[in-house]
Amino acid sequence: MRADSINLFDFLGNGKTIFEIPVFQRNYEWGKSQCEQLFNDLLTAEKEDQDHFIGAVVYVTDSGKK
Repeated sequence: MRADSINLFDFLGNGKTIFEIPVFQRNYEWGKSQCEQLFNDLLTAEKEDQDHFIGAVVYVTDSGKK
């Protein structure tokens, strides 16, 4: 495992990102207002060229059966 920082928009915009939510995370459901608040926070951070901590994102660089 490797911890690193990455720009969220670079991570999301690479065209290869697929999100898969583990079963144990599904109980933490957000409503529309929470999603809108996060989206607005991210837009503000981008507009003002500021960092915004969104927490840990765990991902794999390669998936699927070989």
